[in-house]
Amino acid sequence: MTVSFDTLSFAKRLTEAGEKPAVAEAHAMALKEFVMDTIATKGDIRDLSRSVGGEIEDVRDEIQDVREEIQDLRNEIGDVRGEAKEFREEVRQEFGVVRGEIASLRKEFAERFATKDELHTEIGLLRKDIDAMGLKLTVRMGGMLVVAVGAVATLGKVL
Repeated sequence: MTVSFDTLSFAKRLTEAGEKPAVAEAHAMALKEFVMDTIATKGDIRDLSRSVGGEIEDVRDEIQDVREEIQDLRNEIGDVRGEAKEFREEVRQEFGVVRGEIASLRKEFAERFATKDELHTEIGLLRKDIDAMGLKLTVRMGGMLVVAVGAVATLGKVL
């Protein structure tokens, strides 16, 4: 919207105030040319206010959309946290089962190798016993051989 500006009345007032007519006309023309085009009217301000008000509403709508998206993201993050917690619990339970199996295998392993160690010990004792019995048998056989040789010698003298 343009503002009507009466350059003649403006120049006349300046002339009545003591300004030279040429200078008064120059001021009036300069004011009209440079200033009047940039002056905002009430209508301009009203139009601008409506335009800015509409843009403000658009920004508010966008802000509300962003808030809703943020809330959706928060909900998704909450869901992911819940799933992570459940997964962690499942993994913890699985580790418990695996730890139990490992403990059982260790126990079985220890029992098995303890039994082998016991068997090695028993075998060592049996070998000692066999060696001792072999020695006893050797001594007895030697004694029997001495008796047999003595008996043969006695029979040889008697016969």
